[in-house]
Amino acid sequence: MGSWIISDRRFTTNEVRVGREGPAYFCPNVGYFGGDIDTVLVRPGLQLPPLHKIVSELARQQGYECRPSDKGIYADESISKWGGLEQIGAFLRDVRCRAVLDRFLDDSKSEPDKGVYLNSDRRRYLAFPAIRALVGDRATALIDELISKQIFNRGFIFGCTYCRNADWFSVGDITQEFKCRRCGRSQVYVKSNWKEPDEPAWFYKLDELIYLGYRHGMAASLLALDRMRRKSESSFTFTTDREFWIPGRSKPEVEADFFCVIDGVLTVGEAKKENNLGNGTSEEAAKIKKYRRLVSGLSVRQLVFATLGDSWPQKTVEKVSAAFADVPSVRVLFFAASDLL
Repeated sequence: MGSWIISDRRFTTNEVRVGREGPAYFCPNVGYFGGDIDTVLVRPGLQLPPLHKIVSELARQQGYECRPSDKGIYADESISKWGGLEQIGAFLRDVRCRAVLDRFLDDSKSEPDKGVYLNSDRRRYLAFPAIRALVGDRATALIDELISKQIFNRGFIFGCTYCRNADWFSVGDITQEFKCRRCGRSQVYVKSNWKEPDEPAWFYKLDELIYLGYRHGMAASLLALDRMRRKSESSFTFTTDREFWIPGRSKPEVEADFFCVIDGVLTVGEAKKENNLGNGTSEEAAKIKKYRRLVSGLSVRQLVFATLGDSWPQKTVEKVSAAFADVPSVRVLFFAASDLL
C-alpha cells in the first residue's frame, strides 16, 4: 500500500511502505552522494486510495477475492442519487420520509391514500394524495426533489381495453397511445383506461435499484455509516456491503455490511432491520465465528453491530463479547434504533 499512498516514479515497493506510524519512504532519495541536495530530493505526492481498494488488497493477502454484493451496489447507487451519505442519512432519519419508502413495500390492497398495488409486477405506485397523507404540506417539495434526483419516476397507470391487464407506464414510454405489456395491443387511452379522477393522474415509481436496496435492508447499513460519520472528529471514509470469496467456491465465505475508517480506525459492521444475527443459535454462532475470522484476517480494530430494533438481546451481546474477549485490540460496539435515528 505504500506505493498507492506515496506516488513517485522513482520509488518501488522496496523504497516505500506503510508502518505503524504511517507512510514512510527513503529520503532524500534511494541514495545521496553529496552536492546540492535539491537535485536528488524527492517530494512525493500523497494520495489516499479508496477504502474498497484497500479492503480488496487486505482480502487478497488472506486468499480472498473481495467483491461488492448486490446490496452494496444498490446502496452505492442510492448514495449517488441522493448526493452523498450525509444527504441520504438525513432523509432516512426523517420518520415521515422513511414512511414514504415503507409505503412502496406495502403489498396490501389499493386504497386512495395508500396508492395502487399492481398484481402484474407486485409493486406499489403512489399518487399525490398518498404522499400527502404521509408528509403533509411537504408533499409537493418532496416530490420535486425526488423527481429531480431521479429517485422517483413519473408515469400513468392504464388498464388494457382488451385483456384488462393494468400496468404502470413511464411518461417517456407513451404518446397519445400506450401498448399493453400483456397482449401487445396499442390503443389510445381514454377515460375507460383509468378509474379516478376525471383526467389521468400521475403515479410515482421508486427507482428500481433504490427499491431493491431498501427492500433488502440497506437502510440499516446506511444509517449506521452515517452515525459514525457524524461522530468522527477528523476523518471518515467508507465502503458499502462487500463479499469475500474463496476462489472456486459457489458462494461467498463471508459478507460484511460495511467498512469504514473513522479517525484512523478500521471498522467493519453488521447492520440489520431485526435484532438478531441469525434464525437460530447455530446460525448466530456461525456468523460470530465468521466475523472473528474477518476481523483477524484484515486487522480490523473496531466491530459494529447495528439494528433498527429497540435493542440487542442480552444473550447476543454476551455471546459476541465472549467471542472477542481474548482480542483486546478490537473494540465491539452495539447500536440500536435510538443510536441511528
